Amino acid sequence: NLCARCGLIPARVHVIPNAVDTAVFTPRPGRRPSDGTVVIVVMARMTRRKGAHLLAEVVPHVCARCPRARFIIGGGGPHLRRLRSVCDAHGLLGTRVELLGEVAHVHVADVLTRGHIFLNASVTEAFCMGILEAVACGLLPVSTRVGGVPEILPPGMVRFAEPDTQSIVDALADAVGAAGACEVRCHHAEVAAMYSWRSVALRTHAVYAEAAHRARARPRLTLAQLCRRDMIAASATLLQQICLLLLRVWRAAPTWTSSARRSGAPVRGARLLARLGVGGALFSAAVMVSGEKHVDGDGAARA
Repeated sequence: NLCARCGLIPARVHVIPNAVDTAVFTPRPGRRPSDGTVVIVVMARMTRRKGAHLLAEVVPHVCARCPRARFIIGGGGPHLRRLRSVCDAHGLLGTRVELLGEVAHVHVADVLTRGHIFLNASVTEAFCMGILEAVACGLLPVSTRVGGVPEILPPGMVRFAEPDTQSIVDALADAVGAAGACEVRCHHAEVAAMYSWRSVALRTHAVYAEAAHRARARPRLTLAQLCRRDMIAASATLLQQICLLLLRVWRAAPTWTSSARRSGAPVRGARLLARLGVGGALFSAAVMVSGEKHVDGDGAARA
């Protein structure tokens, strides 16, 4: 999503994920119902971006198709009222559907461990932490195939659906059958290995190390060489140096002004230098803004 919106080259973009506290998000099978009921957990803000409009259509269909399925839905938002009215109209509220409203993050693990399946119905998603937390708790995730969701876990750990009602219903029905047949394998250890804070720190260090290596390996160009290669970049570099010089003069100007006043000498020159320094600072900011807006021919934005 970021590369498409900003015109970035994907090969030059590194993704560093968030970490999951797998000491908190850990399986507790004893909290699940033992009467054959399959519990589907949803933890999301009830907005259109999170697929709340799809959820309101999916829940009645799944309850009609899978008699053993039951929903626990946590999260507040503008679409919660519609979801509540739909469940109430179908006679599901309180019997097959439990609406929790807002759930503090410290209580999310307690809710997840009550379920067998986790549903993410988002229509757009950069990185779904909810899926990782659910998998760490031993749930089978069912998610729409949107944004960066297909990249966060290896194939086979997530069951995907398209962001439409029928596709999500079909995927959930298959997952309910798998959960009932005890075909779901716990992937807590895999999530702990891939998304621990140590792993995230090592990936962050690797990115900075590569950037530092490239900076050291890049040849330093003279201003003449830079002019021949890229006149805009050379002009920006020259203006930057001039503005830095003016900024130094501007910072020293108050000292000169005070000295001139004590000695009785004219302060017009010091004031002029101070004004030039202010102008240089403003001009430097303008150069930085224009530099951020400049885009190379290959579509890579130059900072």
